Amino acid sequence: MDGEGARPDALDEARRKHKPKTVYLVPTQQNPTTATMSPPRRKAVADVLRKRGIVLIEDDVYGPLEPSLFADSQSNPRSDVLRGQHRQEHRAGAARRLFPCAQLRSRAEDAGGSTGQDADACSLMVAPLTHRLRSGIANEIIRAIRNEAVGQQQLAARFPKGISFAARPASHYLWLPLPERLAEADLRPRLARSGLVVVGEDAFATEDGAPRGLRVSLERRETAPN
Repeated sequence: MDGEGARPDALDEARRKHKPKTVYLVPTQQNPTTATMSPPRRKAVADVLRKRGIVLIEDDVYGPLEPSLFADSQSNPRSDVLRGQHRQEHRAGAARRLFPCAQLRSRAEDAGGSTGQDADACSLMVAPLTHRLRSGIANEIIRAIRNEAVGQQQLAARFPKGISFAARPASHYLWLPLPERLAEADLRPRLARSGLVVVGEDAFATEDGAPRGLRVSLERRETAPN
């Protein structure tokens, strides 16, 4: 990886060594580093995957937070160059953000059809979700989430000078690289006591050698009244 996320040459090398059939990518605000692929990078990645016959699973949960990234036309404001280049499954974040219960129902059906009470109850709530999508309420919810993320990054901009981190203008978290001399085990509790929600790189890496750092979630914590 680099500042834009997955590198085409590294993907090709991994393909040669491991011979995968499928690749899973988060090209917009990669979790946890917030790395976001530019359109040229996405095209280069798509070219490699298409050439090697690899199926892409694109997790686009943070795509709605960056509507201008691919605004290449009025008719298709989210024209993503990864899409349409090769075989792909595109996972968006509508259910997660607008109606989590619908996502639960979908997963139950994927597992072979659940007769559980919770999944059955979810099926009765599809109509409200459809209404939100057709009426424009869904766009209002996404806009509010985006504005909240922008506000959270404005708070992050108040960090003391000299602290370097990676972030996007509308992101719910930031990536704080750690120098080798700084012990994460000492820093994480101190940040938590300050009200920050932090997760180390070990929660995201599947093997040793991942870049050292912390994902800092920019959340508002409600304080109970005295």
